[in-house]
Amino acid sequence: MAAANFQINQDDQGRQHVRLVGQWSLRAQENDFAHLKESLNPFFADPFTQWDLQEVEQLDTAGLRSCGRGGWQDRRTYRTET
Repeated sequence: MAAANFQINQDDQGRQHVRLVGQWSLRAQENDFAHLKESLNPFFADPFTQWDLQEVEQLDTAGLRSCGRGGWQDRRTYRTET
């Protein structure tokens, strides 16, 4: 099982696509949630950012909260299936 990580891509219209991978969980002790939160914060500010969760192996409350209040709520587009 891989530690939590992410990859950023941009489409031809300039919209950001954030793909989360690995274990977004306290079980993955190597996760640095403070660093992940800091790195992802700019993407939460952009309502056009799309989030791809297809390669998340595990997501618990700690992993979800690591991205900050409001980060995963409301106006986001998520991709969880193909």
